[in-house]
Amino acid sequence: MDLAILAFFVFLYSVVAGGVERTPIFGPIVFLLLGLVLGPVGVGLLDLDVDAEGPRTLALITWVVFGAAVVGQSIGHFTWTAVRYAVLSLTVIRMLPVWLSVGGTGLKSDAKLFLGWFGPRGLASIVFAIIVLDAKLPGGDTLAVVVACTIILSIITHGLTAIPFATAFGKRAGKESRGDLMRRA
Repeated sequence: MDLAILAFFVFLYSVVAGGVERTPIFGPIVFLLLGLVLGPVGVGLLDLDVDAEGPRTLALITWVVFGAAVVGQSIGHFTWTAVRYAVLSLTVIRMLPVWLSVGGTGLKSDAKLFLGWFGPRGLASIVFAIIVLDAKLPGGDTLAVVVACTIILSIITHGLTAIPFATAFGKRAGKESRGDLMRRA
């Protein structure tokens, strides 16, 4: 039965995302759901081999563990303040530095917005939250709730917008030459 659950989510991932190679952004959504399902059962049943895809496999396992250990327990602790901060974090707080950092590159505004929306992402937030919780710093619980809220919102919003935004941006870029994507100085 447990392997059937894993097989179902691997199948779902293959169908929804079109495979690991095509759209890696949907992977975290499916594996987060897998973690939620496996949470009560325990993630010990996942005996996965680490091969050439080792780092990617480990990242997906991290999302499973995050879904199993954090999501279900933290959703009940979300506040409107945490949700508002998560929205700010995913938009202004993340996108403005990206916009400023590519300011002299000649990229058009839509390319800067695209980079700000989808880049930089990573697992670092989980690691930093664990460090803060482990150190038992004042406000650590609040920080953990805000980080969990931000990560969950990020997985959902970026997962849902990845294919449509990338497709639209790709179509527009295909109609224009590479030089046209850059503003002429």
